[in-house]
This record gives sequence, structure tokens and C-alpha cells, in this order.
Amino acid sequence: MRGRTALLVGALAALLLAAAAVPLPLLRAIERSERELLVQQWRTTLDALLTSGDPETANLQAEAHRIAGLTRAHVVLRSAQGASAMAPAPPSPLQEPGPEVERARRDGFGWAERRWVSNGPPFLHLARFARSGAGIRIALSLEQLAAIDRRRAQVAHALALLIGLILALALLLMEHFQRRAERGLADRLRFAAEAEPLPRSIPRGRWSATLEAISAASFKLGERIEAEKQRLTGELELLKTILDGMAEGVLAVDAAGRILMSNASLCELFGVETARRAAAEHYLELVRHHALGEAIEYCLRTGSVFHQRLSFDALRERSFELEVRPLKVGGERGAVAVLVEVTRLERLQATRQRFLADASHELRTPLTAIRSLAETLSESDLKDRTEVRGSLERLLQHCDRIENLLRDITDLSKIESGSVVLHPERIALRPACEEIVRLFQAPLHRRRIETQIEIDPEAEVFADRQRLEQILINLIDNAIKFNRDGGSIRIAHQALADRDQIEVEDSGIGIPVDQREQIFHRFYRVNRPQEEATRGTGLGLAIVRHLVQLHSGAISVDSELGSGSRFVVSLPRGA
Repeated sequence: MRGRTALLVGALAALLLAAAAVPLPLLRAIERSERELLVQQWRTTLDALLTSGDPETANLQAEAHRIAGLTRAHVVLRSAQGASAMAPAPPSPLQEPGPEVERARRDGFGWAERRWVSNGPPFLHLARFARSGAGIRIALSLEQLAAIDRRRAQVAHALALLIGLILALALLLMEHFQRRAERGLADRLRFAAEAEPLPRSIPRGRWSATLEAISAASFKLGERIEAEKQRLTGELELLKTILDGMAEGVLAVDAAGRILMSNASLCELFGVETARRAAAEHYLELVRHHALGEAIEYCLRTGSVFHQRLSFDALRERSFELEVRPLKVGGERGAVAVLVEVTRLERLQATRQRFLADASHELRTPLTAIRSLAETLSESDLKDRTEVRGSLERLLQHCDRIENLLRDITDLSKIESGSVVLHPERIALRPACEEIVRLFQAPLHRRRIETQIEIDPEAEVFADRQRLEQILINLIDNAIKFNRDGGSIRIAHQALADRDQIEVEDSGIGIPVDQREQIFHRFYRVNRPQEEATRGTGLGLAIVRHLVQLHSGAISVDSELGSGSRFVVSLPRGA
């Protein structure tokens, strides 16, 4: 440490001696360089004076005196018409033109150093002429310029000495305070690094003992800081990934409304692009919704929880539960808003209500008929066996209808709740269709309906056997109910590249265009002949659509009123 201090003091002493004894040749070289720079500066000044305007002959003398007063030089002005004016009045070093005038007439600018008289003081002569004939000549006293240069050199020497002294004092003070700071910093870094021994990789002797201690402690502390930085970065990335993966929209702001955090679901809800999300600072730059803004401002103002149901995106009729809670941010109050979509829940609730209303209506009809038949039997003469038998048959029909309705409701509930598990396999389609057609032989024979099965004996489909039979039974049952007496039913299959198509076509009453989508809704029925009005539950096609979708397939209908309908079930081809 003492050696370094001695070296520092020696360097400062050399600096002061060099500043006090600047060589004379160097000053002269500087003087010549400054003379050339002075000529260039005056050339620029003469250009400016010459291009500022061509004074009139009457004002020429006044302009010459003005320029002489500004420059403290002898001046001669010449107008484009040949008139000239001199200031100050003769005698003047400009009375006789010199070589600078010849060079100025030839090149536009010229200068020369010459004496006015043989034993007189030297002058710097400068001349500038324009193409119009106008010109200006100036003579500057070199003795005055030299006096200025000497004063400038004296000031430079004084400044150099002053700066050297200041630097010396500053360096000595820095050395003193550096040693104190090194000791204090080393103690604190050792404490931060848990006073562990110095790493062996630090070379002894290259630095002072204090710097070695600082380096060792800094090395250890740097490792700890880097490890902590990586941990925090990982946690932040994990939090960001979790938030962006949430279906709920999340927005956190500070007391001034500046965005602390937002997730992808919120930006998707409000149609915010990635670039806009990254650039937004205030939440109003990200989302512009009156109710959401009021909720956030209310929470920031009162510190209370705000809860409200909102509607966004009117085209898709989406509903959300909005909850805004207070958030502590650096000792100040912030807010975090969470948007949970409840559109599907609302639709399920509405569907449930409609379902219960429709089911109640469907059950009320057979129950009313059963009650009426029971009252008729209780009041009638039971000896009339024919009447009693007819009433009992009708009672059984209504009981069957209630049983079918309850079975369909149960099936539909299982399918929609996701509790139905498929077990797909390769199924020979033609034998399955023939077996189902045999189940309907009685109504087919009674109504003289002819069936045609146009399926290749080798044709197979990949589906759950029980659910495929349920699909075909409902479609063939509808084809019989909505057919005309003496009509026909065609069952066909078409193998495409990636799916199998099963077609069930009838020659019945057909379906109006405006009802083709509604027939797949629960309890919806197309108007049909009165004698069939009591048959069916209105749930068959709803069950068919759900089962087809459960197979990742699709169902469509093509119908012409009065000419029949064709249902097409498309199932993907399995392994």
C-alpha cells in the first residue's frame, strides 16, 4: 500500500513539472496553428459580411465604420458600382494594396503578413472579392494578436497548475477514502457470504489483502445472487404459464391503474393482440369496458370486494361472473379482477328448466288418459268384458308410453352427463340392419311398408354395437311412423375414404325446411297424422344425434315436404 502511494505522489509531481515548463517550440507551433485557424475564421467572417448585402454608395462609409468598430481592424469596403469607403480615416495600412488583393481578385480570397512602413508594426491583411465586383479588405495588427496569445498562454499555464493541484488533492483524498471503503466493504461482504474462507482460485499477492477479501466475498455473493435470480425467474415463468393456461381472465393493476399482470384469456376475450398487450401500461389501453372499469375503480377507491354478472360479446351471448378484490402492492392499494365465463352454466340451467317443463308436459298427457280410463272403469259395468278389455289395453298403451319416455330420458341424461362409455368394434352392418328390421315386422306388415337393404354383405363399421343398434332403431322407427301406408324404406351404406355413411330414407310426409334443425331438439315433433299423435316420446332424434357425436361422427337430414326424408349418419373409419 505504501509503495503504491509513493508511486502516485511521484506521478503527480512529474505532472506538475511538465505543466509548469511547456517547451517554447511547442508554443510556437501552437501559435502557427492558431494563425492558420485565425485566417480561416476571418475568411468565414468576410464571406458573411460580403454576402449579407451590397450597401448603397450613400451608406458605404457608415457600414465601413460599423465593421471597423466590431472587428477593431482597418476596413475598406468596395461596392459593385466601384465606390469605396475606408475606416478609420487615413493614414491606414490599407492605403496601398498588397499581394493579398491580387490573390483575392484571382481566387476570391487572399491574405498576407506585411508591414505598413519599413520599421512599422506588422499587420495581417485579408481581402475577399465577389464576382459582382463588391469586396472587403481588413488589416489586423499582429502585435495586438501576439499580446492576446501571450495572455492566453499565461492563462493556460495558470490553469494547468491549478488543475494539477486539484488533481493531486483529489487523488490523495480518493486514496484515503478508498482504503476506508475497502475495509468496510470487505467486512460487509464477508458477513453476507457467511464468513466462508476465501476461494483458492484467487491469486495472493496480485492485489492488496483488502481487495482479495472483497473479491472472494463478491465471488460468493455473486453466486448466491445468480442462484436467487434463476429461482425467481423460474417462479415468474411458471406463474405466467399457469395464468396464461387459465380459462378465466385475470387482470391486476396498481393504485394508479397501471397493469401489473394480465393473462391470455383476458386478451382473447377483449380481442387484444399480443403486441398491444405488451405495449399497454394502463388497463384502459388494454380493455375498454364501462362496467369492468367502474368495478376496478370502485375497488381501488373503497378497498371492498366487487361482484357482478356481466355480458360480453353480444354476438355470441357470452356471460361472465366478475369479481374484483383489493390487492396490496408495495404498501399501496391495488386490485385484481377475475372473469369467469358462466355461459355454458346458464345454458345448462336454461336447458334443464326447459327439459323439466317438456318432461312434465309429456308425462301429463298419458297420466291424464290413465286417470280418465280408471274413472271410466270405476263407473262402468264390469260385466261388459269387451269394454273392460279395451280400457285395459289403452291403459297398457299409456303405461308403455310412460315407460318409453322414462327410458329415453334416462338414456339422454346418461349420454349428456358423459357417463356412457363406448366399446367400439368392427360390426357387420347388413346382419345388424336385417335383425332390427325383423323387430318392426308387425307395424311394417300392418301398414304395408316395403323395406330395401342396399348394403354389401362384407360391409363393416367401427362403432359400439349397443349404441349403433339404438341409432338404427330410432331412425327406422321414425321412418315407419312418419311414412305413408304402402310406402317404402331404404337402408343403404357407402364407404368413403375416411368414414362410413349409413342412410335411412323413407317416402313419408317429409319435413318443412324451417324445422329440419329443430327435429334434433328434445320433445320436438313434426306435425303428422292424428292417428300417430300419441306415439313416440320426442327424444329419439336427440338421442341419435348425441350418440353419433359420441362416436365423433355427424348426422344430417335431407327432406322434401310430401316426398319423404333421408337421414345420413357419418361415422369415422376405425382401425
